Amino acid sequence: MQKLPIILLLVICGTLIATPVFAVEAGGEVGFSYAGTWLKNGNYQDELTDYLNLELYLPPLGETELSYAFRVGAPLQGLTDDEGTSYFTKKLYLKHRFAPFHLTVGRQPVSWSFGSLLNPVDYTLGAEAFDEETSSKYTDAVEVYIPLNWNSSLALVTSFPAGFALEAGKMKWGIRGRFGVKGYDLTFNYVQEAEGAAAGAGGDGLIGLIPIPRQRVGFTFKGDLGDLGVYGSFGHYFGEGKEQGHSHLVGVDYSYNIDYYSKLTMQLEYLG
Repeated sequence: MQKLPIILLLVICGTLIATPVFAVEAGGEVGFSYAGTWLKNGNYQDELTDYLNLELYLPPLGETELSYAFRVGAPLQGLTDDEGTSYFTKKLYLKHRFAPFHLTVGRQPVSWSFGSLLNPVDYTLGAEAFDEETSSKYTDAVEVYIPLNWNSSLALVTSFPAGFALEAGKMKWGIRGRFGVKGYDLTFNYVQEAEGAAAGAGGDGLIGLIPIPRQRVGFTFKGDLGDLGVYGSFGHYFGEGKEQGHSHLVGVDYSYNIDYYSKLTMQLEYLG
């Protein structure tokens, strides 16, 4: 059955102002969207989507902080209809700042984005795309972040895509070095997927949908060339029993301030 184009799209998003609750502050975002479609036979179908993103801002205890954030899907529909309400924990971690490094343990966002629309060398492929994040960006992990100087750092991550297990084959890990060189932001990273994820079973993000080699190394750069922003990446994918492959991405972006409140941004990139 053919459908006519969507004739109505209503999106309402509101920001919840951080409100003190005793020693805790809460903030977030609530969103509603409504879409309607006229079918060729004259019937009308509509869909309502609502969600709530909420984060609790807890006061730090010395050099230790606790972060908790979650997403509730269809909260209003769950109250008024038979639509099931979903819950997803985005953040639930402890972070302690030691003198030489920072240690983060628990559910946390792990993304090695560098301003591109797509990132073929991210820690989890598909964690972010076209300025939108997916649930695979948030993973149960242990991260050690080592600042080297004001624009250089080293990050070591171990995550548990199949649930907490200390078996080496069930863990995923990666390392990323970031360096500022003559106005350019350069990164080098290495990722080894868990055994099941590399074969396309039980992985997160795009892993689990597209079988790729278990290991990959990546390089990214970002900087300015005159009024243009330029960036790119190169990835090499390899592993036992899998065909090796490469990826390369180049992109440019340009921003123009129309007035104090408005800005026009254009972005073009090629992924091969």
